[in-house]
Amino acid sequence: MVAGSSPARPTSDPIFQDQAAVALSMGELGAIVMVYPATWKTLPLTIFGLTDRGQAFQAAACTSVLLLVTLLVLGRIRGRAALR
Repeated sequence: MVAGSSPARPTSDPIFQDQAAVALSMGELGAIVMVYPATWKTLPLTIFGLTDRGQAFQAAACTSVLLLVTLLVLGRIRGRAALR
């Protein structure tokens, strides 16, 4: 710790919270791979499979869809939270 600095603590900065959520969601791929039934086809697994096979453009398109849906859901959640 640097002299005069305060210890690390969670922040209420919304940008930091979004970045933390993205970082945590990336870690979920390992959990999905380990526990999902073989009949499930989740978007993170699809993206992983496409990049593994070298189909970068299709993976980028799926990633864009995932990002758009995530931002829409987060926007609705924040909108509802602001109303409270």
